[in-house]
Amino acid sequence: MIKFGISTLFAALVAAKNGKEFNTKEYLSSSRQAKSDKIWGKVTENTKSGKWHLLGALTVGQGPVFDTVGDELHCNWTGCRNKTIHAQGVVGKIEWISTGDHNYTGMFTGGDAGYIRMSVAKPVDTKTPNMAPGMGIKLLRDGKDSANFVAMYGVDGQDDLNWFANDFSNHIPDPESIALKPLEARFAT
Repeated sequence: MIKFGISTLFAALVAAKNGKEFNTKEYLSSSRQAKSDKIWGKVTENTKSGKWHLLGALTVGQGPVFDTVGDELHCNWTGCRNKTIHAQGVVGKIEWISTGDHNYTGMFTGGDAGYIRMSVAKPVDTKTPNMAPGMGIKLLRDGKDSANFVAMYGVDGQDDLNWFANDFSNHIPDPESIALKPLEARFAT
């Protein structure tokens, strides 16, 4: 009976999502259109909102978010990483159209198709009001890893429920709220 239980557990772990579907050499070498089709299939597969895991932001590793090659974080035997902040948002297709009058390279060359994820860093407070909008941009490129960046107004949020009320930056100010200082210290790592 124990042998059967161990075999069943092992089979379940092997069958579990491994987080590598969007990280293989074959995937990375595909065209941006093939990558987009695959990503959009996953985006539209599940339309449920995420759950908040705000305390997890103080404990989960941040390195994989910045260092993982491909378009999906790896999972392990304990499961897949929960989105700790920005757990609720919407995803849409975007197109980068260069005006050509800039010296930018990197993600701004060969990455005209992609995605935007518009989200909030914490639950929206409609009474105060306060909302902490943010976004992630992913530009897909032929035969190589996508180029990505995140931006927001600030972790304190804004006293406006208009998501577009303020300019976004990838260099945000330090939080003013003392309650956000542990998060600031964690992000500094």
